[in-house]
Amino acid sequence: YLDLKGRGVLIGFVDTGIDYTQDIFIYEDGTSKIQYIYDQTGVGNTPEGFVIGTEYTNEQINQALKSENPYDIVPQRDVSGHGTFIASVAAGRKIDDFGGAAPDAEIIAVKLRKARPFYLEKFCVPPEQEFAFESSAAMLGVEYILQKARLLNKPVVICMGLGTNFGSHDGYSIFAEYLSGISN
Repeated sequence: YLDLKGRGVLIGFVDTGIDYTQDIFIYEDGTSKIQYIYDQTGVGNTPEGFVIGTEYTNEQINQALKSENPYDIVPQRDVSGHGTFIASVAAGRKIDDFGGAAPDAEIIAVKLRKARPFYLEKFCVPPEQEFAFESSAAMLGVEYILQKARLLNKPVVICMGLGTNFGSHDGYSIFAEYLSGISN
């Protein structure tokens, strides 16, 4: 109806990572539409100004895609598929009968680290629950996305397909106030 496809816009995803090897994230020329991946679970090549995680650039992702063993170059994986699913619905390229809502948008993906044992115990989360994250990790992911959007000089939309029953639910938690502040 409006013919808006996301051209010139970044979409940042704060989730379980992204499967960068999926065709839906690769242009016809074999290059990736993913500009950055920030894997908070990784070690080494920490992004400037951050103290945890590993950063992968578009150049590294493209190099990995050309490789016979891409995970030797960019070992980040989305083991649950949740982040990959969300990113494909929002920004996946048109392939056959499927296309994301903004297929021309570029992507910045953040893979969140698992909550520390203290929080898992405090909130009675079973230790085997893989997808329990801290608000501070999500806020760090948002900061990373904003930093990269400024660097690329592009507008950004941030998607966090995560939730919980914990918290105030009144918009006044530290996390809600943070998101409100950066949105303004």
